[in-house]
Amino acid sequence: MWSALDEKLEKMQSEYKKKPTNEEEQEEKFYMGIFTEAAHSHLIVISACTLLESLLTHEFRKYGAWFKKYGDDSHFRWQAPDQASFNPRYYFRENGKVDRSNFIKGHVQLCEACNIESYLNEEFSNFVVAMLHYRNSVVHNGLEWGKDNIQEFRSKVGKKSLEKYFTKATSGDKDWIYTPKSTTILKLRSHANLMIGDFDRILWDQMFRNFPRRLQLPSDEPAQ
Repeated sequence: MWSALDEKLEKMQSEYKKKPTNEEEQEEKFYMGIFTEAAHSHLIVISACTLLESLLTHEFRKYGAWFKKYGDDSHFRWQAPDQASFNPRYYFRENGKVDRSNFIKGHVQLCEACNIESYLNEEFSNFVVAMLHYRNSVVHNGLEWGKDNIQEFRSKVGKKSLEKYFTKATSGDKDWIYTPKSTTILKLRSHANLMIGDFDRILWDQMFRNFPRRLQLPSDEPAQ
């Protein structure tokens, strides 16, 4: 899927990288080049984050009890009924309140409670949170977000993550369009693929941990 997107959009980008023949064409190619690059990253981030959200929601709903056994028994999330605690869209606060539509925080908290290794790293969790905020901003705001939406995104992601994971185009002295760096795109793709592997590993570990060590087969010896 991602290879097909790369091939199509790279052809479009190559067209806008050709040297313009006049000033009007130069301006058009400049803006279309920015929009095409942004559209490329938007499609990849949307597809990767949607895959991740679907994967987590399905796997925790179906195998939540096994992930819980693999996880941190003392985590306060497990005080809730299983149907709620296994829902990655639920974010539990220590005061007992629950945000029932917060996949960004909810899935990070659930992965931490289940001891999914990558999410135990704060820097990595910040990366995933930044990508999900970007996905939501892209879906709701399109290519050009406007001043208020730009500011909202900046405040949610934070200056450190913004500088680390994104490049920007400006209009005057104001931020205009954010685009994930190529290293960010590769990291996100890798994460989506690794999560599939991590889930398989945890499930297999739980299967064999609970599987009888020795099968009790019928004996061929006659009864005494």
